Amino acid sequence: MSGSTALKQTPNPSSVKSLFAFAVGLIILFAWPLFAQYTPIFTSLATEIIIFSLFGIAYNMALGYTGLISLGHAAFFGFGGYFTGAMLKFFGLPVILSLMLALVASSILGVVFGFICLRKTGVYFTLVTLAISQMLYYVAQMWIGVTGGHEGMAGIPRLGLGQWVELTNNPKGQYWFVASVAGISVYMLWRMVNSSFGKVMQAVRENEERANTCGYNTKRVKYVAFIISGAFSGLAGSLYLISQEFFGIENIYWTMSGAVLIITLFGGTEVFLGPFVGALLFLLMKDSFSHYFEYWQILTGTLFVAVVLFLPEGILGSIVTFFSNRVLRRLPKKEA
Repeated sequence: MSGSTALKQTPNPSSVKSLFAFAVGLIILFAWPLFAQYTPIFTSLATEIIIFSLFGIAYNMALGYTGLISLGHAAFFGFGGYFTGAMLKFFGLPVILSLMLALVASSILGVVFGFICLRKTGVYFTLVTLAISQMLYYVAQMWIGVTGGHEGMAGIPRLGLGQWVELTNNPKGQYWFVASVAGISVYMLWRMVNSSFGKVMQAVRENEERANTCGYNTKRVKYVAFIISGAFSGLAGSLYLISQEFFGIENIYWTMSGAVLIITLFGGTEVFLGPFVGALLFLLMKDSFSHYFEYWQILTGTLFVAVVLFLPEGILGSIVTFFSNRVLRRLPKKEA
């Protein structure tokens, strides 16, 4: 080399954030059972947190990476749960095959759902997603022979993975099964976000007109992102049915869409694993506050308002930004 100092490239801040967030997520995921003492209640709560983390991350593919504010994702969550329950209860299919078919079926629902909803933009898109979701809720309410109506879908047969793993009445088995499926799904979504398609998604979110001018078909990008989001939201619903061995009609109601929106905003929409922290906080508050306060939602709503006002990047988003900025300040700068 010449006498000049070799150029050192400064790492991309978004890469530092993703690496830090993934490290935190993996540590929590694998350390959790060590501290759960394997009690059924605590392990079941941990399983539920993982499921809603997947739901939030899938939802964030639409909200955080494409800028689509949907109030109808409960339709995907509920559809996935009911579809999986039908495959297990009425057709006697294996668990893995039922999950795979539910993923495909939720993708098809996303194709139809997205074709209708994405004809509108802004607040009209949001209202159409809510309207269609409520239509599916009333279908589930009336189709008692399949969904059980207000009584919920019960009578799920004993679940297991062949002769090796029993899932029914086995909280530890359910935890590791759900964690494995959710982990693979989250990894797939992470690869999508960090691919060239993921960069285009973020470009559409930041400035759709500029992305369109650069030659990208922004409508198609949003359509594909919406389908992916719906597919994995449906998979989260499938895992919820397996973990609960029951599926209530409230899981397809609009309040579930509101819950996943809060979860995602709690953790942060611009950090990939932000919804994981959001699900952790939301469900722990629900589990703790509901034992002492009848109207625990008031406390949750107060905290949500505080996060929106003082931590606009979300809880994990703010933490990751703080630490990544400290790391980047200590790294050598790129010399001219």
